[in-house]
Amino acid sequence: MLDVTVLFMFMLIVFGTIGTQLMSGHLEKRCVHTNELGEKFVSFIQDEESEFICLGQEFCDRHFEDWGLKTTCEYVGNPTSNTYAFDNVLLSMMNIFEAITLEGWTDMMYTVRDTEETLVYDIFFLMCVIVGNFIILNLVVAVQSAFLDKAFDEEDERKRIIQDKIDMKKNLR
Repeated sequence: MLDVTVLFMFMLIVFGTIGTQLMSGHLEKRCVHTNELGEKFVSFIQDEESEFICLGQEFCDRHFEDWGLKTTCEYVGNPTSNTYAFDNVLLSMMNIFEAITLEGWTDMMYTVRDTEETLVYDIFFLMCVIVGNFIILNLVVAVQSAFLDKAFDEEDERKRIIQDKIDMKKNLR
């Protein structure tokens, strides 16, 4: 079991390092609109689902020119209370772990895709899911199942030995 745990941690570290190298700082900026009174609003609708994550000013100009809004690309912080972040290896490992449990990984993938407007990061997330979930986690389950079967066999053997001793005592009487 220790071998599988080491393999799992190694996979998390490798994918966490790759995620940090690919996406560090990419989710921190948003298109910010300043109204006539000088108040700043993140995107044109103020809920977290509609935030426009940007890497540069040209992204904000391109997406908001149809509405006639002047926006700037400013640092706001990472989305979802700074949990979707690949700014360091530990945050990346946490997000990779979330992805391999298959809980919300597509939302994370789409958020990153919206930032870069490319499908390259989809390959990264798909590799995390394929290697992490379908290979490593299934290996963990298989090893746990093997240990459990061995424990059940040992318990059955102990019960058989105890029953044999009880039967021998009954036969001696």
